[in-house]
Amino acid sequence: MRARCSGLDSVEVYTTDNHIVNASTLDMNPLGMRDRVEDVVESILEAIRTASSNLEKCRFVAGSSEVKVRMGDENTFNSLKSIVFYSLQRAKVNIMITVPSSVLASLLIFRFLVPFF
Repeated sequence: MRARCSGLDSVEVYTTDNHIVNASTLDMNPLGMRDRVEDVVESILEAIRTASSNLEKCRFVAGSSEVKVRMGDENTFNSLKSIVFYSLQRAKVNIMITVPSSVLASLLIFRFLVPFF
């Protein structure tokens, strides 16, 4: 691929990797796992051509820091998913109770506190 990138001094390809894709039963698609290599290379070359046609001078500042990261596993993802679905179920129940109660309370307040002419 480097040979096909004429006019560039250096080419580096970076991909996202959340480490769960390497040993997981989740339906992930690490770059190139289900794609033809030539299709991936062509997509990268197209991105390089597009970026190269839009170059401009810029300034940048770089820095670094160290952080502790706690990695999750497949069970962590499933646990988070379960919490979200449980919260949605609770919200549905709360809405089914809150909305009719509010309407009933409004009708009662209107009936007994607002005098009729």
